Amino acid sequence: MTGATGRAGAALDLASRAWSVPLAGYAALALLAVAPLVAVLLVRRRWMVVRVRGGSMAPALHDGDVVLARRWTGRSKRHGEVSSPGRGDVVVLHRPSGAAIPAGAVAAPPLRMTAPPPSATASGRWLIKRVVAVAGDLLPPGIPPGRAPAGVVPPGMVVVLGDSAGFDSRLFGPVPLDSIQATVVRSLSPGSVPASRPT
Repeated sequence: MTGATGRAGAALDLASRAWSVPLAGYAALALLAVAPLVAVLLVRRRWMVVRVRGGSMAPALHDGDVVLARRWTGRSKRHGEVSSPGRGDVVVLHRPSGAAIPAGAVAAPPLRMTAPPPSATASGRWLIKRVVAVAGDLLPPGIPPGRAPAGVVPPGMVVVLGDSAGFDSRLFGPVPLDSIQATVVRSLSPGSVPASRPT
């Protein structure tokens, strides 16, 4: 009887080993299939690619240029990220609510694997501008003092201007830091001037 029991136990052990090899293989294949998706999601949380529309950032950026921008989380130093965008940084920000946008003064939404609906591209939700003054700085000439009656940029606000004339803080005043979505780190278009201040 022990011989039959021993043979049955050996057969069960052999069968379990036979199943464990394919299961391990399937698990490895599943991991290989999911890993690229996870990597893409992590990259998209940290980076965005934006196409410039309009000429208000010339000569640094021109209409049609594509830029790489690091999303700004608003948190303090982490992974070498500064606590907030500083003077000279080129930023991607939400258009101030209620502000009318003249034609050619906005950035297109970020590039995606599939094209965004035409209404999203035409809506002009975002601007690309350079930060010229931060909280505590004197308001630059020509900035309406509406939200900064003391002539100083209020806490939690920045002043953004185009490198050329355009739709910027000269029309809508200082903007909240939380309207900033990303800081431009590099132009991906050939022949462009670096967009942000040197680090």
